[in-house]
Amino acid sequence: MAPAAGTEITLTTSPLVDSGSGSTYTFTGTETSTTFYLTETTATTSPHININVTDGTASEDASEDPALQFVNTALLFSSTTSQTSCENSATMTLRAIRTDDSTGACVARVTGDLAVDMAYACVDPTTCHGDKNDAVTIRALDTDGTTLLNSGSIADNPDDSVSDYISRTLRFDGSGVANFTASYSDAGEIALHAQLSLAASSPDPAITLSDSSESFVVAPESFKVESFKSDGTTALNNSGSSGAPSQVAGDAFQLKVVAQCSDGTVTKNYAWDTDISAVAPSSPDTGSGGTLGNVYFSSDDTKVYGDAGTTTSASASDFSDGVALLTNARYNEVGSVTFQANANNYRDDASADITGTTSGEAGRFIPDRFILSAPTLTNRSDLAPTIPADFTYMDEALELGFTLTAVNAQGETTQNYEGSYAKLDPTASGDLGIGARDPVGGADMTSRVDVGTSSGTWSGGTVTVSAEVALNKLGSPDGPYEGLLFGVIPSDGDGVTLDPSTLDLDVNGNSTNDHAEIGSTDILLGRLNVVDTTGHESLPLPVTLQAEYFDGSGFVTNDRDDASLYNSTYGELDNYTDNLPTTSGEPTLSGSGTLSDGTGSGMSLSAPGSGNTGSVDLEYCLETCTNGTGGAGLGYLQYDWDGDGSHDDNPTGTARFGIYTGSDRQIYIEEIY
Repeated sequence: MAPAAGTEITLTTSPLVDSGSGSTYTFTGTETSTTFYLTETTATTSPHININVTDGTASEDASEDPALQFVNTALLFSSTTSQTSCENSATMTLRAIRTDDSTGACVARVTGDLAVDMAYACVDPTTCHGDKNDAVTIRALDTDGTTLLNSGSIADNPDDSVSDYISRTLRFDGSGVANFTASYSDAGEIALHAQLSLAASSPDPAITLSDSSESFVVAPESFKVESFKSDGTTALNNSGSSGAPSQVAGDAFQLKVVAQCSDGTVTKNYAWDTDISAVAPSSPDTGSGGTLGNVYFSSDDTKVYGDAGTTTSASASDFSDGVALLTNARYNEVGSVTFQANANNYRDDASADITGTTSGEAGRFIPDRFILSAPTLTNRSDLAPTIPADFTYMDEALELGFTLTAVNAQGETTQNYEGSYAKLDPTASGDLGIGARDPVGGADMTSRVDVGTSSGTWSGGTVTVSAEVALNKLGSPDGPYEGLLFGVIPSDGDGVTLDPSTLDLDVNGNSTNDHAEIGSTDILLGRLNVVDTTGHESLPLPVTLQAEYFDGSGFVTNDRDDASLYNSTYGELDNYTDNLPTTSGEPTLSGSGTLSDGTGSGMSLSAPGSGNTGSVDLEYCLETCTNGTGGAGLGYLQYDWDGDGSHDDNPTGTARFGIYTGSDRQIYIEEIY
């Protein structure tokens, strides 16, 4: 933080130096530091020079106030900056200098090729890794700073005890400066150490010059991220939309994060808080509507991304020998995804951010389960009656409707479950697992359920399914089935299905619920009957249709049928008798309507005219007529009228025109019109 504008500081030394003590500086309010220059022409002795800074109120922190030593001869490292593991640093220098006796300036103490004992110390962590002995390589450069002279490793040491050195030959130029680079095949904060032993040379005595560099941070070049199933051996390397391996979204799997040198070897001393994120490329592609999910770590299956107790990073303590094995990694979406590890301010050095290379796409992630909602059952769905029906005939379609949502282990919607990543096909009846049970008789009726067309399209992890089903007739009349229960157990190609704890219908009767109930209704074996009729040939003859159902012992009028439609278009006249005309003046059928209480009398035959008496058969064509013309599309009301074991016959009734004379023994017959 910058001192306030106008703040004046004063620097003093004890003892006084030749120049610089007493200097002052006034801050403008924007700077956070300033530089003072001190001069001393005489080598100091312990405790050397103490520097004091004050603004009149506050003074320097004693822990950051080392003594300043002036020497006649010195070995000095240049300043250092952070660098990357296994990569050569920028050119560094080691300078051997002395004080010129005449001018007091710093001049070369040595020149030429000299053996320098060199070492490095592991500062943080304070101990070098046992598998990384002598991990710093020094490249000695010529005086031009670029031409390589030689290279070799130097000795490693713990921070608190530097005693092991390895001799390296450096070339000192006319200014006493030797150029070199350093590379470190591990990670952490280190410092370089050097010793230069010089023999006596009049008037200079024998001396060993030594120095240590500022500590500097060496960061891994990148991270490698690998994904495995919870067994730790099966790689999650499926980037496709199908096939193995697969992993349940939201379930724990393993992420292995490896800190690496630029040559791919492991930097075993690395341990730092490291962020893990899900990044592109992912599949389905976010550019085509896919959703990029989140990776997080939690030991609790119920926690979702962003909950307290979940994290998106590996802590320093997760790393061992430069590797973090995260056994509770979770990804909350469907498809495949790329993982990336990054670390900021490594070893608190703002210039040592590490951006990891991305992994290959990991996957394939699939939903944990489906959630079913909004179940509906619509009777007689093909008719879509204005007045809702409370039953459906056998062989007649009813509609089952429901919504499925694909979710991960935490119950979050997996929005990528669509397109080729959705393995449940709503149009495939086998994927829906439709079943039925008779709650009265206790029978599994699934084998008699015929699934017609079904529809639905997955979008954003959700689909609304509509399926037409019918209960097939048997050869012999049966039923009625009151409150027949319908249920579903949808399952996709990966075995994703409903949570067993949400199932509420035991279709197979083994005392374990195996389906989710959609609804119940009465299923009736029905038939349509054309009632025989008689009337005067001079008047129109009403025709009555009657819906009937099997009540367990015989057929009775179905007074619940208020929805079946009829139309004279589907009537076929045949088998004229007596003198009924078959050309001009023949009776014709007209009228239409909807059954009410199971009966419809809205059709009639026209009068053939006086004297045109006789009978005609009226076939009402529920499906194809006998003569091949089309029918009303009510085939479920056909019946086995001919007794051949197949319910494929249209109903036929007889219409008679003319007054019946009756028996000669009758005195009077009244015909009411």
